[in-house]
Amino acid sequence: TTPISFSILAAQATVTPAVFGGVGGGYGSPGQAGSLLINLQVIANLPVVGPRVILNQDFPDPPITNFPAGGAAGAAILRNSNTLIGLIDGNYQTTNIRGRVGN
Repeated sequence: TTPISFSILAAQATVTPAVFGGVGGGYGSPGQAGSLLINLQVIANLPVVGPRVILNQDFPDPPITNFPAGGAAGAAILRNSNTLIGLIDGNYQTTNIRGRVGN
């Protein structure tokens, strides 16, 4: 998300890419895909009136989101073939446990 500025005649252009990688799943939820958006802002320094924004646009709009999907959620409890007392293997979405319990 680092802005890149350059001059074009009497105008100052700034390109700001916004590329976000997919995020991991939080608290037993699957991950999400990333996105790509580029903002272009052009400010012209006009005589008499001074600097004016002549373009402030996101490309593409809406952002590209066809990146690979985020990963699967991690295990809430990974038994590693050990005995677990009180919980059976399965997927849980409760207040206390979210995610897969098992091997």
